[in-house]
Amino acid sequence: MSQQPLKPPRPIVGLLCGLQKLLFVAAGISFLVGGGLIHAESHMDRFSAELVGLGIAAVCFLLGFVVGGLADNLNTTEEDSSIHS
Repeated sequence: MSQQPLKPPRPIVGLLCGLQKLLFVAAGISFLVGGGLIHAESHMDRFSAELVGLGIAAVCFLLGFVVGGLADNLNTTEEDSSIHS
């Protein structure tokens, strides 16, 4: 049985992996300093601003997991199709 060489991942997989990293960085920054910046710029009370910052961090974190799962799924589907061909 001869094995076919694996094809390099499609550009969309690399793009999704980069987007995942950016979303995780945005979540971390929003978690650490988002509430203070929102409080200072919008003159919102501190508690509400912190909640908004945590909400933004949570959304970015969840989107990062979704995008990472999609990238893994596309990469696995591509590997499975190259193995079965």
